Amino acid sequence: MHRRAWQAHLGVIWNPLQPVNMDVAWVMGRRETLAAEHGDMNRLNFWAKYSFN
Repeated sequence: MHRRAWQAHLGVIWNPLQPVNMDVAWVMGRRETLAAEHGDMNRLNFWAKYSFN
């Protein structure tokens, strides 16, 4: 069972050319259990999208 958990996201979307979108996001979090164990999480996400319109 969780005693406490939280997560935060920070991201930026960039449009370098008209049909292209790029995003980079940093996600971090922490959880604590009722037994006083804990875990930390850090993740970096990246995606790119090309629109064929």
